[in-house]
Amino acid sequence: MAVQGKVKPSFDPQKNYQWQPTDTFYISGAQFASLYHSLQQQANNVGGAPVMLIAEAYNVVMDILKDGIADGTILEATASTPVVDQAAVKSMFK
Repeated sequence: MAVQGKVKPSFDPQKNYQWQPTDTFYISGAQFASLYHSLQQQANNVGGAPVMLIAEAYNVVMDILKDGIADGTILEATASTPVVDQAAVKSMFK
């Protein structure tokens, strides 16, 4: 007899998602390297980062998003979802 577990939510590109500014997302060294090299190339090269580096970094961000949805850190934004205080978010990037 198969045990039915709780179905984990999965990414739906038609939905909007949100997370709290205080949520923590962990990334692997390989993921960090992908993001670092893409951003470094974008910042340091006149033509920006090569398309393949941008695509790789995008895939890393999408994997983090999907993992966050699956573990419940990232939730679907709904009409009843509290509005994030934009001032609090901006203060994180000073």
